[in-house]
Amino acid sequence: KTEKFSKEKIGQTDAGYYGKGFYFSTQPGIRGGYGHNEFLSLLNVKNPKYHVDTHTVGKQILSGLTKLESKNIAVSWLEEQIQYYEKELDALKNGVIKKHNDIPKDVDFETYWENKRIETIGNVSNLVQAYRGQLKNIDVMVEEYYSHDAFLTSDNLANYEEILIREEDKIHILGSIDDLKKFGEFVANQKMGSNSSAFV
Repeated sequence: KTEKFSKEKIGQTDAGYYGKGFYFSTQPGIRGGYGHNEFLSLLNVKNPKYHVDTHTVGKQILSGLTKLESKNIAVSWLEEQIQYYEKELDALKNGVIKKHNDIPKDVDFETYWENKRIETIGNVSNLVQAYRGQLKNIDVMVEEYYSHDAFLTSDNLANYEEILIREEDKIHILGSIDDLKKFGEFVANQKMGSNSSAFV
């Protein structure tokens, strides 16, 4: 029976939707087919990061297990995004028309497209600028992410399904051999009249 968490095991049962690490839930049984074992655990989390957007650069940072790896993954992703959206921006500025089937038949397409094109140019321009800003400040972003103990997409733990922990030392399995050993030490210390406690 496995009673320890190890980074060497990360990715063996699931790629990790939010990034690499150890996944926990406040809801029993949520593991489904994602893992082999389920443990009652106490998480030593003092500085969680809430509302992590796992569809942007944050997920890329969480895809690495070291600062350098995280930075390289995030930089590569940001450069790809910038290149992709700059090409789209050029096409928009050149008036390339992308006709969509969901446009109502009674709408004048040329008028619709011109208005939509101007609006989209603004949106894509803002997106490119945002990605460029993140690329410029990637070291700061990586440091900020690495300052947190856990990552969640919500601060409502009562309804939340997954919590991402990145370090083994933040996890304490309740009822494990190590847990029972520490409890035994705690009881022994109490019998000896010691004020110290080895049980967490």
